[in-house]
Order: sequence, then C-alpha cells, then structure tokens
Amino acid sequence: MKTISSIIALMILALVFSLSASASDLAGIVVSVSGKAKVFRAESKKLEELKFKTPIYINDRIRTDENTGLQIILGYNTMLNMGAESLVSIKDGIQIGDKEKKRGINIFVYGGTARVTVNRSLLPRDGSGSVVEDVYVQTPQGWIELKEGKNNDIAVSLPLPGKGGKK
Repeated sequence: MKTISSIIALMILALVFSLSASASDLAGIVVSVSGKAKVFRAESKKLEELKFKTPIYINDRIRTDENTGLQIILGYNTMLNMGAESLVSIKDGIQIGDKEKKRGINIFVYGGTARVTVNRSLLPRDGSGSVVEDVYVQTPQGWIELKEGKNNDIAVSLPLPGKGGKK
C-alpha cells in the first residue's frame, strides 16, 4: 500500500512540476477568434489552429488568414487585436543595442494589422511601486515602449513580407 501511495505522490509531483514549467512561459490566452488563425509553437515546432481559450506562450508566432480577427489577452491587462492576414510573435523582453535587454512582453509585428491596448491603472505593482511587466511593440523598423501611468493604445499596420512590399 505504501508503494502505491509513493507512486501516486511522485506522479502528482511530476504533474505539478510540468504544469509550473509550462506556465512560466505562458504569455496570454485567446479570448476571441473569428475566421481562421494559427500558431506556430517554437518549442514543439508544431502548427496549431487557434480557438477560444487557447494559451499563447513566449516565442509563439501567430498568423491570421483572410477575413480573420483575433483578440489575445497578454500578461496583465494587455489586449492584442490582430486583423486579417497578420503575422506577430510574442517574445520575452527586447534587446536594446548590443548589451542591454529589457524584460517584459515584446509583441513583434512582422506585417498586417495589430493593435495593442494597455490599461496600466489595473497592473499589479511590486514593492517599489513600479509596474511588474513592461510592454513593447516592435516592428522591423523599430520599437515602442508603452509607458507607465497611462492607458496606451497603439496601432501598427505594415505589409506582410512578400505581399505589397519590395520584391
């Protein structure tokens, strides 16, 4: 009987450990999808169709098809709205020059339409009074940091690589 209890305890411990390891890379969750959208999971190298409540992880690459709209809640009260034929990836932080890396959620817009809305007033704060997670919107041309203390609403619209751009 003691052996069965030990095996069950080890199985529960393994399950909790695997869930906590996965949850640490969790970036957000899909809250609305109309049309077809897919996510390429960098870790597993698999393509998956997005549905309501699909988790989004750091390093995922998300693509919407024609006539598709997608909403994802990222981190603490950051909403990402993607329009049709858009391509976005979610990264952990942003590299500034050669040395400095800033932590937070980096939404890299490769092309299409993306709108990022951050409501800073509802973000949790650490003991020093600063925002726990910063949010960056990055494009091939540069990046924008969403500042503390304001509601921010940034829209980006770019041609998808290979569509409407230089050949």
